[in-house]
Order: sequence, then structure tokens, then C-alpha cells
Amino acid sequence: MIGRRPVAYSIISLAYMGLLFYLSAAPVELEVPSFSASDKLSHFLAYGALSCLIYLALQEMSVQKRYVVALAFAVSFLYGILNEIYQHFLPWREADIFDAMANGIGAFSFPMLLRWKRATHRGS
Repeated sequence: MIGRRPVAYSIISLAYMGLLFYLSAAPVELEVPSFSASDKLSHFLAYGALSCLIYLALQEMSVQKRYVVALAFAVSFLYGILNEIYQHFLPWREADIFDAMANGIGAFSFPMLLRWKRATHRGS
């Protein structure tokens, strides 16, 4: 039986994925002053957060612990790639390989940091 926490993390992950899909499909109308890499930073943070949510959901399930980071990364990164492909077909958006790379770096880095933090916290 799956407890409430993994279900909650799973629901939050799915809702967040819906938000990312909505944002990736929305027309870009507002030009906000930013620095040159702010778009890549937002991709890094957005998919890093998604990967952490998935990591937390998997951590609470009966998934073998050694696969949790890899699964969280794979789901998040593939979702980011699918969003970039989807944007290619929208006339008001464009796909960008560097956005996909930022998605992947965030999707990998965040759960690794979370795993490291949990491991060092247990060792204290």
C-alpha cells in the first residue's frame, strides 16, 4: 500500500508538469529586462524543481534507492525534450537545443544535490 506522502508528491509533480506544459505553450508577450542567460537559468531551475518532486515521490515508493536519481532525471529530462519538440510546432514559440540542455542539467543536478544533502544529514 502506498502512503499519503508519495501520492501527494506524485500529484504535485503532475500538477507542476501541467504548469510547465501551459507555460511552454503560452505565447511570449511580455519582454522582461533580464541578463543574457536568464532564460537558461529559468529552464535549469524549472526542470530541477520537477526532478526533485519526482525524486521525492520515488523515494517514498518501493523503487530501489539506487535508481531513484536516474528515474527522476530521465522523466524530467524527457519531459523537457518533449516540451521543446512541442514548441517547435507552435508558430509563436521556438524549440531550442540549449533550453533542452539547461533542462537536463537542472534535472540531473537537483536530485543529486538532494541525495547528497540527505546522505550527509544522515551521517551527522
